[in-house]
Amino acid sequence: MQYFVSAENSSYFYWQLELLIESFLMQGIEKNLVIGLAENNSQKIRGFSSNLVKHQNKFVHPNEGGEEGYPPLNRIGSLRYALAYGMLKFPFALIHADMILRSPLELSEDDDNYGIILNNYEETSNEELSQVKEVVDPLVEKIAEERNVSIDEIPKIPYVSPPIIFNAPFEYISSSFFAKMQANEIKLLTDRGPKFPCERAAWEMAMAESFQHFGIRGKFMSASLLHGEENINFIHYKNGIPPVFSKKFYNFSHGTFFSGMGPYETLLEHNPSVNTNFLHQVIRSYNRRNNR
Repeated sequence: MQYFVSAENSSYFYWQLELLIESFLMQGIEKNLVIGLAENNSQKIRGFSSNLVKHQNKFVHPNEGGEEGYPPLNRIGSLRYALAYGMLKFPFALIHADMILRSPLELSEDDDNYGIILNNYEETSNEELSQVKEVVDPLVEKIAEERNVSIDEIPKIPYVSPPIIFNAPFEYISSSFFAKMQANEIKLLTDRGPKFPCERAAWEMAMAESFQHFGIRGKFMSASLLHGEENINFIHYKNGIPPVFSKKFYNFSHGTFFSGMGPYETLLEHNPSVNTNFLHQVIRSYNRRNNR
């Protein structure tokens, strides 16, 4: 299985991608990771690029999301580009840059019946849930009426957040699904603006529109740094280790650190769970590989 990640060509994402690539190197499957980088002319700092420079399966593309003031827009555009030019093939998983691979994803025979497999774990706010329902619920009602089915027959889509596995051989996914998702996201961005959760709503709308074309199921594939689950595929450090570590402390917006230490040094000082312990292994492997 391949894995696809979208990021900006900036120092903020470099240090995250270095760890992501390292976690794939530790498993010996780095060739399965495809990286789409949106061009960014921000100042770059030295370091945090050794793995990325050597990584073969990456490409740079125009920063459409940056031009529109909504960076997530780059994700679906770069994904469709990678598929169109054969860099990405089914089945594959969409992941985030702020993740590390703990164990490779595997598909079972039961998964053959499902076109999309969603991650069962994610944290979200009630405000975001309410905003998404504003646009998804009326669409579900419309679909039920047009297709002459009960609303209850249309599956309720759980929170849509990577990892997301796109399975084969469902032709509808490659021919129509991603196009619908991108069209939804652009329309929401135009109608509601960049502060609206356009990407999440667009995913859920596309999945509702795809009702009857393929099956969707959930699977537990990731957990945060503070959780203790060992049987997961990815560790997602989006929420950091409050209050001592947040990835946003290290955005390198002016080529400088938030504090006297870098992100790796700070992370190595705190080890409250089995997930942070595994992250320490990845950081130490990276430091050894790059003589840091």
